[in-house]
Amino acid sequence: MYPGFEYVGRVVAGPMNGEFEAEAKTSGLTKTQLLHEAIRDLLYRRACERDAELYAALPLRREETKLWATETWPKDEPGTDWEAVFES
Repeated sequence: MYPGFEYVGRVVAGPMNGEFEAEAKTSGLTKTQLLHEAIRDLLYRRACERDAELYAALPLRREETKLWATETWPKDEPGTDWEAVFES
């Protein structure tokens, strides 16, 4: 199912084991699938945290944010010309 990753025995121990078992039963996913999703989500979260730290240390330059006066995502208003918004 997931190459190089198999559920072998009781991987989750301690107080989380009950939650893990219950989630496997209610979600309809195998324990292997649950562990795969948990690891994928953890790695994704860590990558996002590294990106946040990078942008905190090296904020975007004004040239990169000049299209947004407030430096926030533009509102999705009817008639918005997205090609013009994202032109370099």
